[in-house]
Amino acid sequence: MDVSNIEFGYCDIYHNQIDAVLKMLEEHNVVKYLIGMEVCDTHDRTNGEHMHFILHIDPKDYKNLKEKMRRTFNLAGKNNKQNKPYYGWMKKDIKDIEKLKSYTLKDKNIKSKGYTQEEIDKIIELSFEKTNEINIYKECIKSINQQRPFISNRKDESSLYLDTTSLEVFILKFHMDKGVKICKSKIKNISLSYLQLEYEDRYKHLEEIYYYTMK
Repeated sequence: MDVSNIEFGYCDIYHNQIDAVLKMLEEHNVVKYLIGMEVCDTHDRTNGEHMHFILHIDPKDYKNLKEKMRRTFNLAGKNNKQNKPYYGWMKKDIKDIEKLKSYTLKDKNIKSKGYTQEEIDKIIELSFEKTNEINIYKECIKSINQQRPFISNRKDESSLYLDTTSLEVFILKFHMDKGVKICKSKIKNISLSYLQLEYEDRYKHLEEIYYYTMK
């Protein structure tokens, strides 16, 4: 049995059906797994409840397991027109399994087999760090939006000068005030994310943003 093969997916399954899910995994020879049970607004067919899976499973059993889960829990793809609960399984090779594990366990409502508690604690720790990093990023973008006038030194509407240095200094100070260390590349990445995705006048400053991106 090839249990070195790892598959990742999610299914809109109510959490009170976990025993049926675990029984199904046993029946299909899944000897090692991580399941993260989560709730969010986007899985409305099951009142937000869904499950993420990391499965160590022989490829010969994988196809049969997916089909059994689909039929048992009445699942369909996200674009289905029957209003069925969603499911999806990754078709591409997983490049960073550790990040995937952290994402799977980020809500800490976990079922597992074949993993030690030490391994699970480490995955949760990495998940917390990533979630905290995302929250800090969102707070920083919000703060930039609130302080928007400092970004441009325009004396009139025809002047299109972006003060990117002040933007980077603002990002640095924001993180220092939060007690969070930040490196040069992250400062620039946040600056670019803001200018390319958030900045109201980004199309007026397109060439300037381009040169800032390329330098």
